[in-house]
This record gives sequence, structure tokens and C-alpha cells, in this order.
Amino acid sequence: MSLTVLSRRRRLALAAALTAGSLCAFPLGASAATVSGAPSSFSAEASREGTPEAVKGGEKKSDKKSDDKGQRVRLTSETKTVLPNVDDDSGRCVIPAKNIAEFKKVSICHDGADNVVNGAEDAKDLTLVTLPAIKDVDGKATATLSVPDKAKGKVRVFVKEGDKWSAGLTLPAKLTSAQLKAGVTFGVEATDVIRDAKVFDGKFSLDLKVDEGGKSSKASLELQVAKLTPFSTQKVEQVVTLSSSDSSDKDRVWPREEMKQSGSKVPLKTRTVNAGIDTWNQDHFEGMYASMTQGGQQQNIRVLALAHYNIAGKNEWYGFRGKDVGVIALTGSNGDTSLEGMGNVEGIGAYTKDGKKHPAGRLIMGHTEKHNHGQMSQVQRSFFESNAAQKPIYLDTSFLTVGHVDEFIQVIPAKNERGWMFAVAHPKAGVELLKKVDGAGKGDQTLITVSGEHRDKPKSSAKVKDALKDADFLKANEIGQQRIDANVEILKKELGFNDSDFMKLPIVMKRADKEAELDRSKSKGTVEGPKSDAEPFKDEGPGGDDLDGRGGKGKPGSGRDKSGQAVLGTRNLDFAMPDAVNALNLGDGRILVPQQFGPKLDGKDVFAEAVKAEHAKHGGKVTFVDTLHLHTAGGEIHCGTNVFRKIPVEAPAQKK
Repeated sequence: MSLTVLSRRRRLALAAALTAGSLCAFPLGASAATVSGAPSSFSAEASREGTPEAVKGGEKKSDKKSDDKGQRVRLTSETKTVLPNVDDDSGRCVIPAKNIAEFKKVSICHDGADNVVNGAEDAKDLTLVTLPAIKDVDGKATATLSVPDKAKGKVRVFVKEGDKWSAGLTLPAKLTSAQLKAGVTFGVEATDVIRDAKVFDGKFSLDLKVDEGGKSSKASLELQVAKLTPFSTQKVEQVVTLSSSDSSDKDRVWPREEMKQSGSKVPLKTRTVNAGIDTWNQDHFEGMYASMTQGGQQQNIRVLALAHYNIAGKNEWYGFRGKDVGVIALTGSNGDTSLEGMGNVEGIGAYTKDGKKHPAGRLIMGHTEKHNHGQMSQVQRSFFESNAAQKPIYLDTSFLTVGHVDEFIQVIPAKNERGWMFAVAHPKAGVELLKKVDGAGKGDQTLITVSGEHRDKPKSSAKVKDALKDADFLKANEIGQQRIDANVEILKKELGFNDSDFMKLPIVMKRADKEAELDRSKSKGTVEGPKSDAEPFKDEGPGGDDLDGRGGKGKPGSGRDKSGQAVLGTRNLDFAMPDAVNALNLGDGRILVPQQFGPKLDGKDVFAEAVKAEHAKHGGKVTFVDTLHLHTAGGEIHCGTNVFRKIPVEAPAQKK
């Protein structure tokens, strides 16, 4: 059977009957509060991390019963960073090939979900904290290790016992005088990523109080759960997609052959399941990473952050979880619209503004407070804002049917000091090309010109000469240009850029065939993990389209014109031709661009020639890819793919 492409505005509706089966099991009980200690084999820098009541490394005098020098008890560590241990280093959570990933099972299986250290690789994810031996400690001394209430349940502490690790401590935990005399090495992990800084910003202290002979000594070590850094312009290691086993072989490997034709060596990795899935891979997750440096080695965890959006098959990305790769889901209320698709979240590369360097780059996201139909959910915004080195740059995407930033702006490689620039959609340039075709007496050609038979040929496409006489068509492009220009001005102001930092690519817009709608009231916008399980096929095969679909719930809510149609620019602008901005950058200057299928002059596609010329100015090598099967459903190649990028050797946001 051929691939059923789920519309960006209308999703596939299928029966949900999930296969049962346990994928993982965890020890549920915590260890006893008192554990056996052993001398630490880890040599940490002996810097003093606080005295009684000191939380920022400053020294504060204690009462008479405390150690007034503050040197008797110390906690030391090479790093203050604690990794969110959401990967699966031992492979115990592997989902068998073609098996449906059931959220209720797969979401609770990762290294931070249980109370043990899952092997030597998992141990590398622990932040090592040393309590140096107190050789003359009183034989009746006791000690208590604790964390603040806000961190309870969010971090876990283990004790090194010879060459093994204890079960996680139940905090507050008691230590014995024997452990104090020998010295202790602790291993600390975070059980989850930072989701909302207002709830937990990742900052916490590891606190130790030692009582001996009527006196008490204290030590406190400030730690920070690693924030997630978004990828931007790093090298592409592999292109990743999901596929249904109901697809034909040709569809299932798309765009592998096109990638090879470009000369790229980047591999394509696909997870295939026997169920219905949403084809818009870009919308499913945003790739991020966390890093720390310890023992002279950088330890990384790649994290796939699943969108705050109920998408059929989105949970299949748990199948990519493994060693140093984790998957987390954003859930909760007031989401579940197209604006929460991760095509509406893009990372930009390192840049310098006013002499200040920003090595971690920044996020751009589609959200505006001006229009209800342009607002991204608070859950998703809080997640990205809480992890960002800088607040994301918010652009207005409310004029687009799908409403994603990747429809009109994209980061591409460039031969400049930064190594990158923006490609930006330019409707005015597109209309000018149409006028050029019509002026040459070739206006009888259609906007999308497909020769011969093509299974994804659009049902209709206006002639060039007719489009140029259509006031609604011209107004759509005028409004589209105005809204894009306004967003470019925001980027210039935020980044200190100028016109030379934007490569303008000709595109043509139109009023959408079906107006997008946005109203969270019907379902209250609640995003629940199980709602993104892949949907098993019925005996008769895939069902029809879901009219609620992608970005299709409720009413636009912004007024209508005399014809009864929503006013142009009210989340109802689409692309009349394949969108050249929505491309797949493979690195080394190679970029896959949607084949334009545009009108021709002298036998050459005027849009394709213009796009190639613009990229060539900046060293880009374009390979055109037939994306009509995606274009007719509301997207292009960037929407239909995702990538894993190389984690930097030195993670900017996590420097020691």
C-alpha cells in the first residue's frame, strides 16, 4: 500500500487498541537509611563548599556547639552540575522492533526512574561528591545527609561501596562513625529534566551535619541540575524518521536516495511500526542535550523533548532511547494545537551582539500575546524558558494556517564569521517572478507545473496570468510579506543583524483551502501521554482524516469579511507552491530543497533557478527533492524529517 500522509491540518483518525506487555520493571523499595561505607577512590578538588548555614561558599561563624573553623567536615566535587539521568545505558528499556510503544510503560523506564545504578555506563552519569575521611572522629558520632524539600524526589544519592554502588538513599539518611572515619563517595543524579523553573529551577544543596561529643559540624555543597541546551548549527550525525509498515518500500526509505544524490554521507535511521503514525517528524520532538565534565571527561545525555501536543505515534521516539539518549514528554493542560508542534521551535547558532558572545545560540519560537490564535502553550514555553541561557525570541506566526516558524525562516550554513545566516521566505520576490513569466507571454502555465502522471499532483493550480489578476491572491502575498518583514525586524533587533544576514528566497502564498482553527475549549487542550501512542490499523486499513487535526480545533476568532471568510492574515495563509525555505540542511553546504515545480522560461523552472542562485552565493549546494506528497498535505521536507546533531565537545551552557 502507498503511504498515507497525514495532513498538517488534519490528522489520521484510527482505532486505538494497544498491545499489552511489560517492557521494564523496577525495584520499588529504597535502601535502608544507614549504609556501609568504603574509602573513596575518587580524588576531588578539596575546595570548601560552605560552613554551617552557608549556602554560597561564604563563611559564616557558627554557634559554640559547632565546628567554628568549618574545616572538619567538607563536601567536595569537581563539578557543580548534575545530569538529568533520563537515558537507558544498560538497554533494559529497549522496545522491540515494530512493537508499538505504549506510553504508560515506556515513559517510566529510564535510568533515573529506578533506585539503582544500572551498570558502569550509568555510573558515568553520576556527579561524584566526596566526604573526606575524618580520622579522629568520635566513635559514637553520627551524621545526617539531606537535601532541601524542593529537591526531594527530584534528585537521588547513592553511596560507593568498594567497586559497587548502594541503592538510592532515603533522604535524610544517617551515616555511621565508621563511614565518617573512612570517608565516603556519593553519586548524585537528577531523576528528571527541569520543566518549570517556578516549580524547581534545578538548584539545590547537598547538606551534611555531623554530631559528635556534644558538638556539631556542617557542610553544604551547592549543585545544579544541568539545563538542556538546544541544538542549532552543529554537524548532522543522522537524519531520523518514523514510518508505518503500511507504507510502500519506496515511501519508507524516503528521503534516503535523495540524501545520497546530494553527495551527503549522513545516514538515515527510521523506526518502523505496524500502526498509524503522524508523518510530521519535525513536530514530534526538539533535540537538546545536557553535559558535565568530571574526571577529565565530558559526559553527555541527548534528550528528545516530545511536543506538548497529542500526535499519533509520537511515543515511538522512545524507541530511540538508549545509551546516553533520553526521551521526555511535555504533558498537561492548555496545549494540543499546531502551535505546540516542534516545527514552531528552532535553534539558532552562536552569535555576538554588542561585543558579547552567546556561544549556546538561542531559540526562536512562534508565539504572540496579540492573538489567541497565535499563542503557544504555557507548559511548552515554561519548559524552554527554564532551560534557556537566554529567553527565546518570540515571532508572530498567527498569519499562517499551520503557524510554525520553520515555514518562513530557517538557519542555513554561510561563509561568514558566524558560519550561518537565515533563509527567509519572500512573497514579493515570488510574485515578481510570476510577473516575469506572464510578461514573457508564458502566463498560461500553472503555478505548480507537473509533467505527465504524478500520484501527488495537486487537484488544481491556478494559471499564472489568472493568479496575477486575483485580488485575494495578491492581497495574501502582500499580507504575508508584511508579517514576515515584521518578524525579520524582531530578529534584527534581538540579534544585532542586518539585511546581509538574511537570504531571501522567492515563495508564493495564498488563502488556505480550508481555514485553520484554534480553540482549546473543546478538549481543554489537555495533552496526555497515551494519546500519542501509535494507533493500530483496523482490518480494513487506515481510516479517514481527523477533522480536528493539526491546528484545526475551534474558530479563528478574529472577524470575517463580507464574503463570510476569515480576514486574511487570521491563521489562514498557505503556500501556493512548494516552500523552498522549509529545507533539510545536511551539512558541508549540502541542502535538500523542495522541488519547485514552477513555471518555466526557456525550459528552466524560474523558481528553482532563483533558489539555486541564492544558495550558491553563500556556498550552498542545492539538491531538489520531490515533496508534493507533503506539500499537498501542508508541509515540506523539513516538516517530514528530524535530525540528531553532534554534541559539542564543550557544551556552552554547562561549562565548568
